[in-house]
Amino acid sequence: GAVFFEFEEMADAVTLSWHRLGCGDRCWPSSVEVRGFGFQNMSATARFNRGDIDSINHVEYSCILTGMVNVSSLASSFVTIESPGVLRCFFGRDGDAFPTYVSQDFALTLSHNGVPLPWTSPEPRVVFLSEAWTGLTCRGSRWCTARASGGELLLVTGYGFNHAVQYWCRWSRGGGEEMSSMAEMDSSEALSCEIPAWSWEEGAVDFTVLKGGALNAATPV
Repeated sequence: GAVFFEFEEMADAVTLSWHRLGCGDRCWPSSVEVRGFGFQNMSATARFNRGDIDSINHVEYSCILTGMVNVSSLASSFVTIESPGVLRCFFGRDGDAFPTYVSQDFALTLSHNGVPLPWTSPEPRVVFLSEAWTGLTCRGSRWCTARASGGELLLVTGYGFNHAVQYWCRWSRGGGEEMSSMAEMDSSEALSCEIPAWSWEEGAVDFTVLKGGALNAATPV
């Protein structure tokens, strides 16, 4: 008689395609690529269209990222299958409506019809999700203008801000023209900074969010 042999889907490795530094309002889409074996490209699908993204959404697949320090989880918005050995899980709809999380290591769970898929080895597949800032608000407007005398409050919106991290706001222009202030964390999606007095000529300046315990060792977000 006939002998039937079934190949089981398995996941093997993950690659993060998260936002770029200083991505502002262009942080979406962020995704995790999963490599494995036997992903079913012909299964039930739906369409996802958002202007700049037009793709098949394989609704029977889902990804969950679970925080390894600060317990929280992020569910994928949609999943695309690029080949039987590669699928991609997308997170967030746009830069202003991103899932709430705290910057840290996350373990990935990939499921098919609600059942977690096995990995080729038992170690968790871990990615580090960093924070990002997406916009500024001064005097209630996103077009930021402030007095050179300082003292006004600047609101920085974004996602992934972590209470365990010190953030800084920096205003700079050219060589040597630079002022900074310590940021207060309002939530994982908002920081606030008091704008310092500007000691040079008025005009447009560059703005950067930094992180680190000491300003002279801080790195850009």
